[in-house]
Amino acid sequence: MDLPKRLNIRIYQGKTGISIDITDDGIGPRMQKPGLGTRLYDLVAINGWSLQYRLDGFGSILELRI
Repeated sequence: MDLPKRLNIRIYQGKTGISIDITDDGIGPRMQKPGLGTRLYDLVAINGWSLQYRLDGFGSILELRI
């Protein structure tokens, strides 16, 4: 299993509030039953969130809109 070695966090003022983008170089999202992390995202990211693979295929991108 390839755990992330690099992490990039970007926080900025978006159109609907504060946006947080977290990018890593790990194995990316796995198809598993949602856990505690996704429930926390639902509570905090009142304007929505997404978790997806990076376009280059090396890691994942978590986008939170709070």
